[in-house]
Amino acid sequence: SLNASSSRSRTFNGTSHSAGVGDNNLLDLGDTFTLECYVRPDAAGLGTLRSLIDKGSGAYWLILNTANQIELYRVGSGTVAISSVTVDSNTHHIVATQSGATIKLYLDGIDVTGGTVNYTFTNTTDGFRVGRGWLADYYFKGYMSDVAVYATALSAARVEAHYYQSILYGASASLSGSSSLTASAIKKNFAATTLTGTGTLEAIPVRRLLAATPLTGVGTLDVTDSYRVKPVAATLTGAGTL
Repeated sequence: SLNASSSRSRTFNGTSHSAGVGDNNLLDLGDTFTLECYVRPDAAGLGTLRSLIDKGSGAYWLILNTANQIELYRVGSGTVAISSVTVDSNTHHIVATQSGATIKLYLDGIDVTGGTVNYTFTNTTDGFRVGRGWLADYYFKGYMSDVAVYATALSAARVEAHYYQSILYGASASLSGSSSLTASAIKKNFAATTLTGTGTLEAIPVRRLLAATPLTGVGTLDVTDSYRVKPVAATLTGAGTL
């Protein structure tokens, strides 16, 4: 799941539900890592400390704190990073990265890192837990999906790409005749976008993925945001500009 929906994610009741596995070297990330998850917190849990991802004493602990901020914590030491914004009860993508003294927190693809303290994380023999803290407390209430950990610090561009994979796809947008189809709304992905006839298909939105985009006839397919717009199998047939 990429949208933390109630039908495709794990439900946590805030009192006893959690997930996890025993100690595993693959989950011992040392001082360089990424923690990632999609959450939809229950409104009833707002204002309480809620555990998202935890690996025990000396290791990483990702939480939503009592002020509803994202917080990266080193168990046994203290807060490593805290977000500059709060998290409400809507669906959100949360990521924490650490690479030595470089620490980042992201909410929905945006860097929201506030204050940081450079504690060194260590490997532990504790188990890996999702939805509760290392002392079997601080249970999360709500929905959670796509929990992932990486033994590297993902770049800001990669974190953003992960988030925008979750945005609702607009499938098969088409234009027939002599006119223009402008797809400039932020946060929308078009798949199989087709222009037939004489006109302009303008794809200049921020953070859009275009797949199998053909242009047939006399016209222009304008893809001007090369950093975030990724055309896949884009084709032009006839007289025009791609």
